Amino acid sequence: FPGETEEQFRRSMALLERVRPDIVNVSRFGIRPGAPAAAFPRRVDEREKKRRSREASKLVRRIGLEVNSGWVGWSGMALVSEVGLKGGWVARNYAYKPVVIRGGVGLLGRFINVKVTEARPTYLLGEPCPR
Repeated sequence: FPGETEEQFRRSMALLERVRPDIVNVSRFGIRPGAPAAAFPRRVDEREKKRRSREASKLVRRIGLEVNSGWVGWSGMALVSEVGLKGGWVARNYAYKPVVIRGGVGLLGRFINVKVTEARPTYLLGEPCPR
């Protein structure tokens, strides 16, 4: 935020720790002419914005990995909703968690049973498994 104090930033970080959201868009404020926030006092310099952005991004990655690690070993139904990179697929489970599946043919649009084998900060890795 344009005039965010260090205390406000710390409180935001504490809130992230407490809430542990699945998705966070960390971005730095930039002045847009005509926007109401453009008139706010500019007290956060670029170097400090970069530091805070890096710190927040690091926290979000850590929380994401911790939360997603809790899914390792889970198995259940997921809808294959996207063609993934490198010939894989992206399926979404009941909690809308992305589960990257390697291999398989013609899975797009199908419900498949998956088992989560690994966690990443923003997605899960899994494999098709029998019911």
